[in-house]
Parts: sequence; structure tokens; C-alpha cells
Amino acid sequence: MLERYIKEATALQRYRSGPLGGFTDVLAVRFQERGYSPGSIYNLLHGIGHLNRYLVQREIGHVGELRPEHIASFLKDHLPNCACGHPNKGVFRGVPAAVRHTIEYLREQNLLRGFETAEPSPDSVDGVLKRLDAYVGKVRGLSKSTRVHHRIAAKRFLDSRHNRFGALKLAEMTSAEVLDYSREALTASWSLATKKGVLGHLRVFLRFLWWERILNRDLSRAVPSVIQWRLADVPKHLPFKKVRLLLNTPDTDTPMGKRDRAIMMLLALLGLRAGEVAALKLDHVYWREGSLTVPRAKASHQRSLPLPSEAARALADYLQHGRPKTQTRALFLRCRAPIMPLSPNAVTHLVRHNTRRAGITGTLHTGSHVLRHSLATLLINKGVPVKQISDILGHADIRSTCIYTKVDVRRLSEVARPFPALKEN
Repeated sequence: MLERYIKEATALQRYRSGPLGGFTDVLAVRFQERGYSPGSIYNLLHGIGHLNRYLVQREIGHVGELRPEHIASFLKDHLPNCACGHPNKGVFRGVPAAVRHTIEYLREQNLLRGFETAEPSPDSVDGVLKRLDAYVGKVRGLSKSTRVHHRIAAKRFLDSRHNRFGALKLAEMTSAEVLDYSREALTASWSLATKKGVLGHLRVFLRFLWWERILNRDLSRAVPSVIQWRLADVPKHLPFKKVRLLLNTPDTDTPMGKRDRAIMMLLALLGLRAGEVAALKLDHVYWREGSLTVPRAKASHQRSLPLPSEAARALADYLQHGRPKTQTRALFLRCRAPIMPLSPNAVTHLVRHNTRRAGITGTLHTGSHVLRHSLATLLINKGVPVKQISDILGHADIRSTCIYTKVDVRRLSEVARPFPALKEN
């Protein structure tokens, strides 16, 4: 593999010697599989060669002798004052990235010692967050994505407390302090739903502290409730004409456009969540049956949905002409190196990007969820039973679907009574 990028025999020998010489061919294959261009692969290999030469000069003969201080010295001390001769003289493009890829691979192969992350102190912010993550995962059984939100909210609270007292002092916490922090959250310029979420996470964190016996009483009762009436809001949605405009916005002459259109087809025609789209794999598509298995998201079970022909054509076009060639089974991937599965945030971002390109304005929510709301609104206005809509959307509780009955214009007009006219004197 190395011969593709390094032509000279002496250079090949140099790259394949030293402590990193046995890994350069493997790393070259790894870079190619991740979608890097030949020029980028050459620069990365050149950076690995530079690090390899530095380690030889430091008389490090095996990767087992490599330590974090060697890497730090190479990046911070050697590169800014590099006096290496040919071929490393003055050529530093891609060197930090090459070092990062090399260390990542060696750690995956368990070839490094001393690079392990130190175990945080139980009384530190990181230590408390690690114990909280175990609690919400094992005791409360929450999903990985939900656990992330709990850690973010808890870190915000812990950082606030540390800045105030110079130390955590969690055992000395009082209900008055909890009320002060809650008051700050309630007066912040957040939406009502965000305030409710922040205080809900705080409540869970305080219950965790009581569970761990860090607190001798349950201070979660001191957190005020945020009143948000169920079904009080009307879901924000787009008229389906605008949804069609959005679906036709991506440039399907490019791999990225093919991918974006296929994703938005699944969001708009099947009502999938961003996390569900990001979790899809090639094995979830059943072409002969014309169906799609949606992996678990919020609900506790996966569901199977018929794959509309229009969405199937867009998906097939992406798989045949747009999806990068890789060994990963994830359905939707990045189009640029490093090739890796899309995250839920990336799915939301691409919908927002195409919404702006389409010139669609006037809706408060321009993320992926607006397409889900738009599909539910369309179905309810066409008279589809609420139970069927609930099954399509994957709601665990049918009451979550009932909010869309507020946008059933046809049926609401049948029960609406005329406003009484004022009598003239």
C-alpha cells in the first residue's frame, strides 16, 4: 500500500524502519478507507515519517517505550524549532493530524502504556459526573443521548457552585442555594421547555446525590416546578407545498445533494426523528418487501414502516451514486474525510441548511422535527386515524399524538360556532 504514495526505494525503506515503521502500511490503508484524498494521505504519511525520525533521534526503538511527554515535546518543542534535514525540513503540513491518527491507532491496538486517561477524583467535577452517568444509565435506565443532557446540566450546576465557593462542598448544600440556582434558571432568556428541562435535570441530579449519600436529605423537593400545560402548544409545521420545495432543494448532481434528499425524504414521508435517521444501517432496508426497520429511539421497541417509492428511489440513487465506498454498515455517511456515520446533530444541521437555501421562513423550528410535525399535520387533516399516526411516528403514548388534533382544520371547522354578533341599538 505504501508504494502508492512513496515511490523511491530509499524513502520506502526509511518509512518502514524505526519504531513506527511496522505501522505505516496499515495506516495508509486506514486513511484510504476513511476517504482521504491521495494528496492528504501523502501529507499524513509524511507527518508520521517526521515523528518516526524524531523518535529514532530520541533513541526510542519500540512503540512500547513511547510516552505522552515524547509526543508533547515533538509538537510543542521540536516542530516550532525544527532543524531536521531532507525530507522533513520545513514541511509540517498534516503533522499534528498525523500524530493524532497514529496515537489513536496504537491505543486501539493496546500498544501504548502511560496514555490512559487518569481516573478522576470522586470529589472532582469529572468524578461526580462519571458517577452520575452510571446512576442515570444503570439505575434509571436512560439512553445514551439522554445521559449526555443530564451530564451537561449537572456540569453547569457544578461549575456554578465551584466558581461561587472555590470548591464543590456538595455535602454542605442547602435548599436555599438550590432555590437561588433555580431562580437564575427561571429568569434566564430560555424558552419555557428549556427551563423545564434544566430544572428537571437538576431534580434528577439532587436525587442522585441523595442516592449516593452525599446529601443527607432529598433536596430535589426544593426545585420549583415549571407549569407547562400538556397539549397547550400547537405544533409548528410547514404546508406540504413548502415541504415539496424543501425536498427539491438539494443538488442531486452531487453526492452530498443525493444524501441530503434521501435523508429529508425519510424525515418528511415517514416522520423519522434525527436520531433514528442517524442510527439507520444498510441492514435496516428491506428492498424486496419495500420496508424500513426503524431502530429504537425514544420508544422501547423498533418499528417497521413501508418505504414509499419516492423515498426508495432517492435512497437507491444515493447508495448507487453518492455513498462513499467503505466497510461501515451505517446508512448515511459524511461525504468528506474522515468518512464516518452522520450524527443526529448533523442531520438537523443539513435540514436547516437546505431550509435556508430554499428561502423558507416564518417557522420557529427549522430543524428536522418540523418535517415530522408537517407529516403528522398532513395525515390528521386527511382523516387518518390517530392510532395509525401514532404507530407511524413511534409514539409510546397515543396522547403524544393527540396534540395534532389541534391542527385538524376541517374537523375543527365543523364544530366551531359562529361568534355572536353585537345587537345594534
